[in-house]
Amino acid sequence: MLASSEKLTDSTTTRNPKECPLGWTYLSNQCIKIYPQAFDADRASIICQNTGAILLTLNEDDEMFNEMFKDTVDLLNVIIITF
Repeated sequence: MLASSEKLTDSTTTRNPKECPLGWTYLSNQCIKIYPQAFDADRASIICQNTGAILLTLNEDDEMFNEMFKDTVDLLNVIIITF
């Protein structure tokens, strides 16, 4: 499972969920976008680079993401990018 961050947010900054672009979801002071397919690391890096993102890897046992998206996607086969 892969993820990235388009723009790192200062920990003192609070992001308004209305600021997330269309197709993105507000979660934990970040905007995230889920791609419901798996990519190899090179392709994921290109996608992130084209979005102005930084590639981040999540642990497959991440309870918060597993619980939030358990009925939506198989988190072992997605790329999630955030900013």
